[in-house]
Amino acid sequence: MRFNTEKLCIFLKILTGIFSIFFILFTCGFSAEAKNVNVADFGAIPGDYLDDTEGFNKAIETVSNAGGGAVKVPAGVYYITPSRSINEGICLKDNVELLMSPTTVLEVMPSVRDDYHVFNIYGCNNVKIAGGQLRGEKNRHQGGGGEFGHGVYIRDSSNVTLYNMKIADNWGDGIYLGTLNDMDNVYGCNKITIKKCTISGNRRNNISIVDANNVTIDGCKIKNARGTAPQAGIDIEPNVRNGGYLEPDQICRNINIKNTKITCVKKNSSDYFAILIINNWFAIGRNWTVAQNVKIKNCNLQGACGIYSGKKVRVTNSKISGTLIYLKYVKLKNTKYKKKIKWPG
Repeated sequence: MRFNTEKLCIFLKILTGIFSIFFILFTCGFSAEAKNVNVADFGAIPGDYLDDTEGFNKAIETVSNAGGGAVKVPAGVYYITPSRSINEGICLKDNVELLMSPTTVLEVMPSVRDDYHVFNIYGCNNVKIAGGQLRGEKNRHQGGGGEFGHGVYIRDSSNVTLYNMKIADNWGDGIYLGTLNDMDNVYGCNKITIKKCTISGNRRNNISIVDANNVTIDGCKIKNARGTAPQAGIDIEPNVRNGGYLEPDQICRNINIKNTKITCVKKNSSDYFAILIINNWFAIGRNWTVAQNVKIKNCNLQGACGIYSGKKVRVTNSKISGTLIYLKYVKLKNTKYKKKIKWPG
């Protein structure tokens, strides 16, 4: 029997091509499936009164291992256990979107811990959380002190978006932007967007900006932080060291707050701040700059506005119903205020 080598080569090429097509179709189908998952498929079932934290994390891990994509969370009530570990809570990963229904509720389980987080975004890039309601345990807290029970804890991460979320009643801050370690070479957060969110009733601050650059807060409703000082709507206050001095990388730069309404518990009191920019050593005369290039535009600030430690701060087309405490570096344009005090007097 004589073999026709030319025909054999053609046959093998056709067979290889068919195999390649099936392989591509199979892998693409698998990837598409893995990149869009539902938390219910990983054991997070709404309304069953069981801890859903692990189910969320399994879904996020699956999408992350596939290179990124969306984790969908249907409507209903889910129960989440807060944690203090950097590897626990609901841990977001690079290139993952967590997409919740507007009627999705994450109910934070009562805790004795006085420092914890619910969402843990640490060392991440390209992350988005959209929709849903994060309902904290401030009114059911089982501990006695502390002030670090945060709802959304973002550290050393970039390109993070929080969109159309409701974040309320956490033991510490609703949203915290910072770093794991002030002394290392990782310089906090960068390019953080908080848009169309409602952040309310958190015990310390509704939003704390501790170590972050290029932050945009747009179209938000921020109201009634209450429980432990400073109880601000937005507090820009790095963790200073060396007697109040900040290294250049610790200064928070390019903070853009616009189209936002901030309401304090006492609207006209200088004790409750809609926006606070402060070096906590200012009272003894060590008032180095903590924030630079801050733009506040088209905002309704129903409370005091304390710009003690900001440089190149511009307030435009806004209303301040409480006391404005400001430095020479603050520029006002088309802005109304009830009372103005220059710092230092």
